[in-house]
Amino acid sequence: MKKIKFLGFALVALLIGALVFNACEKPLDNNPVVANQQKEQVVLKNVNLTNVQTLEAANVEINKKSANAEWTLIGSVGNTNVASKALIGYEVPLENTSFKVSLATVSGDADVLIYYNNGSWVYVKSSELGGTATDEVVFSKSDFPASVTKFWIIVHGYVASTFNLKVYKQSASTPTYALPSGWTSVATGKGVIVASKSNKRTAKDRTSLVNVTKTVTDYVQVVDLKSGATVKSVYGSSLTATASAFSPKFKVQSFSTYATSTYFSVVNGQFFGWTETINKVAYAQYAFPIKSAGSLLSAGYGFSGSDGIQPKRKLVIYSDKATISESYDYTTNNKTTVENSLSESDNVLVGLHPLDGNPSSAKYYGVERTFIGVKDNYLFILSTPFATQEQAWAILNGEFKTERVVMFDGGGSGALYYKGVTKYSGRAIPHTIAVVEGK
Repeated sequence: MKKIKFLGFALVALLIGALVFNACEKPLDNNPVVANQQKEQVVLKNVNLTNVQTLEAANVEINKKSANAEWTLIGSVGNTNVASKALIGYEVPLENTSFKVSLATVSGDADVLIYYNNGSWVYVKSSELGGTATDEVVFSKSDFPASVTKFWIIVHGYVASTFNLKVYKQSASTPTYALPSGWTSVATGKGVIVASKSNKRTAKDRTSLVNVTKTVTDYVQVVDLKSGATVKSVYGSSLTATASAFSPKFKVQSFSTYATSTYFSVVNGQFFGWTETINKVAYAQYAFPIKSAGSLLSAGYGFSGSDGIQPKRKLVIYSDKATISESYDYTTNNKTTVENSLSESDNVLVGLHPLDGNPSSAKYYGVERTFIGVKDNYLFILSTPFATQEQAWAILNGEFKTERVVMFDGGGSGALYYKGVTKYSGRAIPHTIAVVEGK
C-alpha cells in the first residue's frame, strides 16, 4: 500500500495547488495555479486518435461484466518518461460507453488515475501496482455525472519511470442476451436485437366487444444500454405553454415521418389528447411528462385529479441502464415541480401501470400495445398488434423476466418500424420512441 495515502490527498493538492505548467501546453481548466510553486510539472496532451485497431478477444477478460465485448484502441503513447513525483495528464472525450486504460511501466514505478474536472478535480478510479507491473482501469459513463463530457488520465511517477499508455473503448456489439424459448431473432444491430414469436390468443374485439381468437406476431426489442445503443424521444415542433400549466401542444404527424433510416427502430410513444387544428396544422398535448436530452418537453395534462387514471410509472433512461418507478409528483403540471421530480436523468418518460393504469374496460380489449420493461442493463420494448394489458404484461414479465414494466399508448396509435420495414402503423401521432444502435 505504498501510495494510497499520497494519492488520496496529496494528488489533489498537487493538481490544484502545486503545479507548474509547460507554457506550450493547455493548462488544466479552472485551476488556480499560484506562481513560484515549483514542486511538480504536468504536461497536458490530447490522446492520439489516429492509431485505431480492434483488440484480440483474449484481451477482453479485464472487463468482467462484458466478457464478450470487443475493445477498440482509441489512443496510445509509447516510451514516455515521467519524472519522480511528476504528473502527466491526458484529456479524453467521455462517450456513452465503457473505457479501459492500460499503463505498462517499462522501467521505474508509475501509476494511473482517472479524474474529471467540473470546476474542481474529482477522483474516479486508479491502479497503483508496484514496479513494472501493468496497471489497468475499467470504467464507464455511469461513473461520471451526466454533465461531464471529458475525463483525464493522470500518470503519476512514483519514481522516475518510462511507460507505454493505451486507451480503449468498448465497441458496440449485438447483445449476448439469451432469448426465451420460442423467440427468434429477426434483426440485429449494434447493441440491439429484434425478436419475434407467433402467438395465438383470445381477447375482446374493441369494436364488436365479442371475444375473438387471433394468431399474431409479437415483437420484443432487446436493447443493451451498456453496448452503446440508446433510446430517445422523437417528436415534432411545439407551441409555447405557460410554466404554471406546462403542457405544450405538439405537431401531430404520420408515423412514416418518424420511421426513417436515421433510427434502428421506432415505435409509438406517449399518450395524447384530442387533436386540434391550428393554422391548418394538427396539434395535440401529451398526457404525461416527457424529458428529452435534459429538457422537459411537457409536464402533461393528465396529473392527479384531471384524468382519474392512476397509478403512473416513470421510465428513467441512463447511459447504461434504465429504471421504472412510481416516485414522481403527479399532483401538478407545474414545470418547475415536475422538472424536480424527473431530475435523475436527461431522458425520462412517464406512462401508465401495465395492469391498473387504464380507465373502464379498455384494458381487456385485444388491441395494439406498446410496453417497455427493464432488467439490469437491458431495456425491452414490446410491440404487439393484438393483446390485452395483462397478456402484453405477461410477455415481458413472464417470458423475458423483466423487473418492472410501463405501458405507453396503443390501440389506433400502435406502430412498429425497424431496419427499413414498417410492420404496422395507425393514426398520426405527436410522439415516438426510437432506438439508435451503437457506433
